Amino acid sequence: MMNKLISKTANKGVLLSIILAVVIAVSVVVSAIFGVSYAATLSDANTLTVTVNKTFYTTHEDDIKSVCEAEFTKQGISDSYTMTSLIGDDRELVYVFSAGEETQKKVNAAKTALKATFENKTNVENGAWKDDIVFITVTSASETLLANWPVSYVVRASVAVAVIAVLAFAYTAIRYGLISGAVAGIATFAGGALSMAVILLTRIPVTNSTLYIAAIAAILTAVLTLLSLNKIRASLQSEEEQSAQALAENSVACKEILSFAAVAGVALVLVGAVATWSTRWFALAALIALIATTAIALFYVPALYALLKGASDNKALKNATYGKQLAAKRAAKAAAKNAEESVEQDAE
Repeated sequence: MMNKLISKTANKGVLLSIILAVVIAVSVVVSAIFGVSYAATLSDANTLTVTVNKTFYTTHEDDIKSVCEAEFTKQGISDSYTMTSLIGDDRELVYVFSAGEETQKKVNAAKTALKATFENKTNVENGAWKDDIVFITVTSASETLLANWPVSYVVRASVAVAVIAVLAFAYTAIRYGLISGAVAGIATFAGGALSMAVILLTRIPVTNSTLYIAAIAAILTAVLTLLSLNKIRASLQSEEEQSAQALAENSVACKEILSFAAVAGVALVLVGAVATWSTRWFALAALIALIATTAIALFYVPALYALLKGASDNKALKNATYGKQLAAKRAAKAAAKNAEESVEQDAE
């Protein structure tokens, strides 16, 4: 089944290149008009932060979270996601809620209630948690978080993809020749660009870390492309002669590419299943990038190689034919000149 699909697309290098260019261009236009779908970590938000000694937090983590969640339920609010961080000897538990004045009022009410609750529970005389006096602070804030990707981040991601593509071209060109080098460079760039284009078009919520996927996709595409180029080089070293299209079709490393994609896909699904929402969005974006790079390696690489190799072979054939014709003309002129000289000598 896969071989049939590869055979049908192996002679459509120009068409696939146009489709790739259109998809990338459309993603840019759509993002410029409608904006990018940012994840909660890049949106305005109300936050409630619980700060507690890390030792106490370790032994009473579930109790602290239960108290907080019970109060949130009482106030009729639900957090979008939770972050934890270690600052010195303290552990911070940050609950992030949606923006808005109504939510802010409820978050502030929860803050006041939690302060009183924690003060009672950590009082030695009360003995509810039977520990020494522990100071638990509760604060709330309405924060304006990052509203878009910083230009510097986008530039870094773009430069990273370009550099990876150039390195893939240089390495492959030195090892396999210019045609293979061009295929590796173009495919590597296409893998990174197509991955980001599909992510933007599917409106998956993105974070700053999503930009790293472009570089990861470029590296992955380069590796998968080399698997097929290794087989192409082996075929070229054999005595069997094949057309450029047949060579490209028969040298795709289908098993290796699909096996890697399957293992990586399962890993990403498992990560998404057990992670927080922000990590799940990243895993989903990475899964889309994996599918895009796999498609590039299976279909675009052989089509591009057949296109470039075929053009190179046709040019070489034309040059060879022209050389033969030129040699024949020179031989004919030389023969005619010799014939004239012979006639002149006979006349003398």
